[in-house]
Amino acid sequence: MAALLEAEGLSASVIKERYGHPDLFSLASALYERVPRTFPEPAPAPDPWRPDTVRCLLRGALFALPGLAYPLTAPLWDAGRHTAVLVVAALLSWAWGQALGHRAHLRMAAGRREAGRTLLLGAPLGAAVATAAAAPVAGAGR
Repeated sequence: MAALLEAEGLSASVIKERYGHPDLFSLASALYERVPRTFPEPAPAPDPWRPDTVRCLLRGALFALPGLAYPLTAPLWDAGRHTAVLVVAALLSWAWGQALGHRAHLRMAAGRREAGRTLLLGAPLGAAVATAAAAPVAGAGR
């Protein structure tokens, strides 16, 4: 406190005339005793470990959505070739989806718009890659 008062340019004569103290240190002690030193407690932070149930359910539904293709296309399956096509496309789609999700997560550091742009460009490209990889296995259509 004394250093702060001295830095403000208070000389010994000013302290005696204006504040009625014999020296800088007695003024600093008086000010130190008058100023309360209580600090308010910070507001409680939200619990970072509390799960967001709706968000978890939506995320689970999003990850389960590709599996919906199997029961929907089951009547179209032939034994043999069409099953192999589905397996090849599913494996490539799964790997692409995981890689795309990881890439979008990394792009979140640059902002949500950049991550969204990554998904917007990567999803159709992934569908095209899976289709192109499964086409040779499928052969000619019926």
